[in-house]
Amino acid sequence: SILSLVLGGIVYSKGKNRASSKFFAFLALFVGLWVAIGIISHYQNISSDSKFGIIWGNISETAASLIFTSFLLFTYSFPNKKMVISRMAFFIILGLQIVLVFLIWAMPGFLTKEIKINPNGYSLEFVNGPGYYYVYMEFILAYFLFGIFNLIKRFREESGINKVQIKYVLLATGISGSLGIFFGLIVPAIDSASDIYYVGRLAAIIFVALNAYAILRYRFLDIKFVLRKGTVFAVTIAIALGLYSYFVFLLSQTTGNIFHIGNDVVSIFIIILIAIGFHPLRRMVEYALNAYFFPKRADLRAAANSLNRKLTSTVATIEEMLRTVRDEMRPNLNIEQIDLLIHKAPELWEAVPPISNQAIDIQKGAELISYLSHNFQILIAEELEFRIQEITDENQKTKLSGIKQFCDQSGISVVVPLFTGEDLFAFLALGSKTNKDAFSIGDIKFLEEIQRNFSFTLGGAILYHRALNRIQQSIKK
Repeated sequence: SILSLVLGGIVYSKGKNRASSKFFAFLALFVGLWVAIGIISHYQNISSDSKFGIIWGNISETAASLIFTSFLLFTYSFPNKKMVISRMAFFIILGLQIVLVFLIWAMPGFLTKEIKINPNGYSLEFVNGPGYYYVYMEFILAYFLFGIFNLIKRFREESGINKVQIKYVLLATGISGSLGIFFGLIVPAIDSASDIYYVGRLAAIIFVALNAYAILRYRFLDIKFVLRKGTVFAVTIAIALGLYSYFVFLLSQTTGNIFHIGNDVVSIFIIILIAIGFHPLRRMVEYALNAYFFPKRADLRAAANSLNRKLTSTVATIEEMLRTVRDEMRPNLNIEQIDLLIHKAPELWEAVPPISNQAIDIQKGAELISYLSHNFQILIAEELEFRIQEITDENQKTKLSGIKQFCDQSGISVVVPLFTGEDLFAFLALGSKTNKDAFSIGDIKFLEEIQRNFSFTLGGAILYHRALNRIQQSIKK
């Protein structure tokens, strides 16, 4: 619940000017609220007055419906600049939601027929029949299925980083939504007195985990975080150990009650199981992080160090340096087109081999060079669309649109500016990956290492070349 609320707050704060960010933030916030209410309703003791419990039930049902409304509207807004939906359809979606909320609160017993008080709190006995409950169920299912359909449609239409992001959102919402609907709607429809409806709320862990992964690795909704591996490992192992200890405790308590074992023996048994399971659990978490959360991070770091040694160990020409950079980048990033453009040293064009991407016309890249001169960060062409949506200055929008058009026409996916101090003297233009995959956070960190190392060595080579030219000209005179 807390993680979902935090996720919603982060997304909203990072994308206040984007419709998709707002709707996703509402989605995450309502998921957090729905889970929190489930926790309260299951564990918190209440008075014998069932009206208080019915109020909590109404809040829970309202939050659940708002989850799917936010999800549906999100699917109509991501990853487009604006919502791909007519105004009439938009108001119909909101109108049905308003009507449903009105029915939940204005009609007693619309969904909750009775509150069952028990020592651990209370559970809801839902109205089971062909009336109101199935109206609510049909509303949830319709919004959920339409939203999944929209995501699948966009997944087939998009490419690059948008396609990867949609994949993780589709998995997160599809799995968690299906589990939530099964345990929250279908199970109560079969057994109206069932008290396991809260199990569906545990699926929120999947929702938060997959979307957090998309943010951390693929910059979902253009949100960038750089976390150290040690921090992620420590937090993950703490959470995993906490969950493991909780389940061990439940298992031990259940076993003790069945076989009438004393609390002292059960406590010793719990401690032994936790001690035995800690090391395998740590290894499992470490493997999962290395395999899925930080894939190739160690290999890329080693490749960057190897490239730095090669660039600084010998005196090489610009052509030889570029060949070394290409030899390291191609296998590690799965890209073929790697071009070096030295815009401040026209006399050096002959020293650089012909560019691999003949579509690049540097004469049309004046806006890109001007932008890089003031922004030394690595530029991802696919992210320009998000930046254009975020800014309000029309002049900046026009410039970024021109840069995006130049990159699209030139087949440039990534631009790595090379500079000394505050002086931009060249840049690397990279094409798309051969496997059509998106550039991850790990890839960008690798490129930042290359940016630092290659800027230094290439800058020195240019100074050497210019000094050599001056000496040769002096000798001729």
